[in-house]
Amino acid sequence: MCLEFKKIDYIHKDLIIKFRAVGFFTSFGTESDFWEADGNGGERYFDWLQKQDPNKFQAFHVLKASEIIGQLELNLMNSNPDIGWVNYFYLMKDQRGKGYAQEMQAFLESYYLKKNIRCIRLAVSPSNLRAYKFYENMGWSFLEEKDYINKDGINLGHKIHILEKNLNMA
Repeated sequence: MCLEFKKIDYIHKDLIIKFRAVGFFTSFGTESDFWEADGNGGERYFDWLQKQDPNKFQAFHVLKASEIIGQLELNLMNSNPDIGWVNYFYLMKDQRGKGYAQEMQAFLESYYLKKNIRCIRLAVSPSNLRAYKFYENMGWSFLEEKDYINKDGINLGHKIHILEKNLNMA
């Protein structure tokens, strides 16, 4: 395959926000929770993204032949920095089913292994069946179900499943 992973260049603001909004729609059937009541959720997400501690958090664009086709956000859990947290795993719809997601998975595993992280977690909507099946096929397992609580502590009425994967330290 040969995808390229580059740290996000914030010059691509509109694309960064669009990818996240599409992810909300794919996961929950609506973008409204992303945009929030005042319509400025995209701006707040973009501001939040830029304020993350680079020692704990890295965001990457996924490129194929210099075209941005996806986005990864990789973090360490606040409650336990020995656990990696995949904050966002996104691949454009027209790029799915081509093996690129497996390459993204391999990249994120390598990223965490270089940081000596042995356990990684992510949240997925149980209604996002394609993503859920992909993660299961990649060795992720169900840990728990939770309510989706946004960064402001508001329960948005969606359920998410926390999945976990233990990485082999070869």
